[in-house]
Amino acid sequence: MEDAMTYWSEVRIEEDRFEAARVLVPATGEELWVTAQECADQHLLAELKGRFVMHEEPMPYRVEVRVWSDQLEGPPAATAAWDTEHGFLRPSGTA
Repeated sequence: MEDAMTYWSEVRIEEDRFEAARVLVPATGEELWVTAQECADQHLLAELKGRFVMHEEPMPYRVEVRVWSDQLEGPPAATAAWDTEHGFLRPSGTA
């Protein structure tokens, strides 16, 4: 069995297309038994569900999740995004 990985995630929310993104960053890493991409996907779905289903708030223009593994430096190991014009977006180079 593989060891859990430590991930740091950043959630970027743009309420509308003309506003700067609001960034939510956790203070500590999370130890999870998933890949970096699965972590990004889970955080994105949780943010969207929490906003729309649980609180019945209007959907933002764009939500993006960036995930780093092991340390919070350099480019993220995975990203996941959703916006009102395109729905779920995949980073370039993924299926």
